[in-house]
Amino acid sequence: MRASPGGGREFWWLAVAVAVGVLVVLRPDLYASATEQFVVAVVGHR
Repeated sequence: MRASPGGGREFWWLAVAVAVGVLVVLRPDLYASATEQFVVAVVGHR
């Protein structure tokens, strides 16, 4: 097998996906709050 050119960095998105999945299942209220904060930060304050 050939080594990936990313050198293992491609697994960061998998860790993020797992963390988000766990957060959605265990703390949907916290996930909703974090999502709202992220959208406000990206779009800007209303």
